[in-house]
Amino acid sequence: MNPGSKRGMSKRVPGLIAMAAIAIALVTALLPGVAGADSPYSTISPQTPQANDIQGIYKLTFWLALVVFVGVQIGIVYTALRYRRRGDDDERPEQTHGNPKLEIIWTIIPAIVLLIVFVPTVRTIYAHDEELDDPDMIVEVYG
Repeated sequence: MNPGSKRGMSKRVPGLIAMAAIAIALVTALLPGVAGADSPYSTISPQTPQANDIQGIYKLTFWLALVVFVGVQIGIVYTALRYRRRGDDDERPEQTHGNPKLEIIWTIIPAIVLLIVFVPTVRTIYAHDEELDDPDMIVEVYG
């Protein structure tokens, strides 16, 4: 069988999917025991309304970062499998340079992600700034 054939690639994809599923299962099984929210010293169980709002921004940022990470990893695996050197061919795959559509998309997507994080962050900052016009406690720190 030719290692560069579609059939060879179709045998690798289920293995990659299985490895990803095992990694996800391990993370979901082990992570709650390591960083459980029941711990008194947990940073993931907010105790005030302000901390709860900040936790919401953190969760939004975390999930967006996870989506970006998974997307990049899928892109890397696809590119590595699709454009690898096949067999004993000395021929290099077709090289692509300066694709304006792709460059515009790669600029717009991060801008949208940053905007999705920026808007709730600014809203939270201004909401909590209004609450602090008359603080109950003044803390002076000298260092």
